[in-house]
Amino acid sequence: MDSTDIYANNPDDDSNFNKDDFAESLKACTVIKSAGVALFRNSDLPESLNKFMKSLKYCNELMPTDSSISPLYTGFLNLKKSLFLNVSLIYLKQNKYHESIKYCNYLIELKESYPDFDQTVSEKDLTKCYYRLGKNYLNLKKYDQSLKYLLKANNLDPIDKLIKSDLQNCQSIITRQRENEKSKYSKFFN
Repeated sequence: MDSTDIYANNPDDDSNFNKDDFAESLKACTVIKSAGVALFRNSDLPESLNKFMKSLKYCNELMPTDSSISPLYTGFLNLKKSLFLNVSLIYLKQNKYHESIKYCNYLIELKESYPDFDQTVSEKDLTKCYYRLGKNYLNLKKYDQSLKYLLKANNLDPIDKLIKSDLQNCQSIITRQRENEKSKYSKFFN
């Protein structure tokens, strides 16, 4: 697919496609996202993020409200899922942990909000989401929250070395903290 974004910043201002045609709308959203992917591959995180956010704006405004248009409706849901994952990754790479957490949570909400389209958010997607949540909380030094999500990610993909490494790191930090607290409080009682 051509990744040249010819679309206006706001879908209401765009005359490049028929907004009443859901197939054309989905194509516009996908082209914008593809432009973001190309920028991401070139390590242009700020511009990539702009494209992903623009695509998300288009999705939110143009997505059909009637799920009976199944293939198109599912297409929009899949695109939103991908955008949430992409945005959360960029924010994680930019050390904007709270923003990354927000987009991971949007993905979880998407899964919970559309139970009929459960296949939209796969186990692999959830693994990425839980790992990113764990990594974000680890960077925020919220180790119990980090552990919770890293364990979820590890349960879904027990052979992923990166997940295992961060999980072990988090567990070590928690163990050291508990030992330090124990040592600190034992001085009061001896």
